[in-house]
Amino acid sequence: MALAGLIPGLRCLAQSNSPVNTFPASYATNYPEDFILRPDGKSIWNTNTDRFWRHLVWKEMTNGWRVALGVSTNASDRWAVALGSLITNSGGGYLKPPYGKFAKFELLNSDGNIMQPKPNAGTNLLKWYNHDLAHQTNQPAWASPTNGSLEVDFPATASAEEYPHFRSGSIVGDFDFFGGYPMPISLFTLGDLYSITNEDDYTLTVQPVLYKQFNHTNSDILDRVDLPSVTTKIHLVPNEKLNSTRKP
Repeated sequence: MALAGLIPGLRCLAQSNSPVNTFPASYATNYPEDFILRPDGKSIWNTNTDRFWRHLVWKEMTNGWRVALGVSTNASDRWAVALGSLITNSGGGYLKPPYGKFAKFELLNSDGNIMQPKPNAGTNLLKWYNHDLAHQTNQPAWASPTNGSLEVDFPATASAEEYPHFRSGSIVGDFDFFGGYPMPISLFTLGDLYSITNEDDYTLTVQPVLYKQFNHTNSDILDRVDLPSVTTKIHLVPNEKLNSTRKP
């Protein structure tokens, strides 16, 4: 996915005092959205951040934050749920939801029927989560990695101790974004979450959450940050049919 591929370099690109780097003219030809050709025949990075949102479905909050969804017609492709803004930075102290779970995750077929996730859909999210985690025995059911559900009834407040931690003891999930750029909050493939057996027009709705951390200690009480849901129409093709139409 283009969004996930662009993310690693976003922090350095957001620095306004960085020197202007030039590139060969071919960059503007081969990557017309990412580079601009100057009159001197050199290419420079396109700083217009609207292009990062052009291929995303997003909903904007009153504070200028955007909840975005990157989509694909291939159920085996990696998808991204992201947050960002054109006008503001998030600041620090935010945490992604434990193990990439959602407040709402719903897939409808063209008849309006709810598609049932795989029994282990929630644990399948872990392949895109950090694997170097400490074994924790004091987690409540809503924060447990063994919870196979995609949806979680997130409490209004939570203890930092209930969150997953690295083996070093630091909490997992620090999150922030710079103005202009979408930053992923969760990654998944629909093929991991659902058995797509019929080619059809589907409707996907996702609603992520964040938690806000204030003191950065394990005894800290975290506040839930509710985010709006995002809905998009997608045409999905079963992997078996997709693979059979590909040329060898």
